[in-house]
Parts: sequence; structure tokens; C-alpha cells
Amino acid sequence: RCGGCHRALTPVGAIGVGASGPNLSGLLTPHYPVADGRPWTPERLERWLANPRHEKPTTTMLPVKLQAGELDEIERLLGR
Repeated sequence: RCGGCHRALTPVGAIGVGASGPNLSGLLTPHYPVADGRPWTPERLERWLANPRHEKPTTTMLPVKLQAGELDEIERLLGR
């Protein structure tokens, strides 16, 4: 559900085709640019996905309701 707006290089190869959202390659690694002065963590990502506009009112991203296991898979693909 992320690939329409985002893209990323992951251990399984390139995923996503979107360019309207940021490139998420390595989001959960120390090498990803810090957002709002804070690095991305699995907990921060989970809060963001649940309600992006609560975390940053100006974002255009809508909430993402994750299914069981999806957060673990996202974490694996994006660096943890």
C-alpha cells in the first residue's frame, strides 16, 4: 500500500513506483536523514502510520491501518 506514493531499495530489491512521497530506503537505519530533529524508530513509524496528521498536521499522508505482521515486514524491508 505504500508503493503508490513511495519507493525504496530493500534487501529484496527495489519496491514501489511512487514519487509523491519521500524515498524510504533505509528509513530505520542510522543513515536515513533525521526528520523533525528525531530519527525514525519502529515505534515512531507505528505512530506515524496510525495517524500521520497527528504527528505532522501539514502532511498529506492518510492513516494506514496495518494488518497483523505488516509492521514487522516494513521494519525488515526498511532497515531493522
